[in-house]
Amino acid sequence: MPYLKNLKTTELKKYSKAILPFGATEQHGPFLPLGTDSLVMEGILERINALDKNIVILPTLEITCSREHDGFVGTAWISEQTLYSYIKDVVESVSDTFSQIYLLTTHGGNVQTLSNFAKEFPSYKGVKIYYRYRSSPNR
Repeated sequence: MPYLKNLKTTELKKYSKAILPFGATEQHGPFLPLGTDSLVMEGILERINALDKNIVILPTLEITCSREHDGFVGTAWISEQTLYSYIKDVVESVSDTFSQIYLLTTHGGNVQTLSNFAKEFPSYKGVKIYYRYRSSPNR
């Protein structure tokens, strides 16, 4: 899979699309790990790569909007404002590399922020922004 962290700058010229993935670190009851959303994202990214090897995978943000789980042991979260600023900064920082970025989340707590960003900025710094929520690799 073409993960940004594994590519050399000289290899990036052949890519125009990237995925900015979001998971979560939160409680999922006594039987599932805290990183369930991030683990599901890994499965989804593997399926995407099997279909299209021309999309670069940016680093997954694993601490996201999980304030609704505040107080449960192990839950780590950031505010919606912080997530919004993160997206804006990352898109701006790679705008000279990619012409399309797909915001992809597996965590329902991120949906509103990602959706709002994509609605406000269908294009940002010349980069087309797309948004998708997937709760399962089989959907």
